[in-house]
Amino acid sequence: MSTLLDSTLFSSAAEANAWVSGILDSSTEYAITGKDLQGNIVLWNEGARRIYGYTAEEVVGKANYLILDTPEDLRAGVPQQRLEAARRNGKWERNVVRLRKNGKRFVAGIVITPRVDSFGETIGFLVIARDVSHAVGLTDELKAVQVDSIEAIMNVDLRGWNRN
Repeated sequence: MSTLLDSTLFSSAAEANAWVSGILDSSTEYAITGKDLQGNIVLWNEGARRIYGYTAEEVVGKANYLILDTPEDLRAGVPQQRLEAARRNGKWERNVVRLRKNGKRFVAGIVITPRVDSFGETIGFLVIARDVSHAVGLTDELKAVQVDSIEAIMNVDLRGWNRN
């Protein structure tokens, strides 16, 4: 595993940590979250607060990551399947339905990657998510328009063909 941070830029680990924290806080369009192997939330950025509605104080060290999954996904064991796929393949990426603090559902594009220790053992997961509800809605609208257009063309062609 390679690190993309040039350690010569910082005089201390605290300075490097502050720099990385600044990046996380400024990533407001993406929820960047971390969880341990038990699913406890250990990292929560400003983007996560904006997207999900929970403050870091409400969830870090206090909440299990399952609060973001739908009841039907929980019953079907989907969250565990995602983690196993991420562990097995090094990454899992899909659009999924998630829950906000207020209970509203939305579609999130999420990427799950395992966090590993110096021995390569999985110690948790990093999850990056983005609200893609608007894009998914536009795609669905475009598909509906395309189907309507095809049906209209077929009706015109069939009517014209039947008249001859």
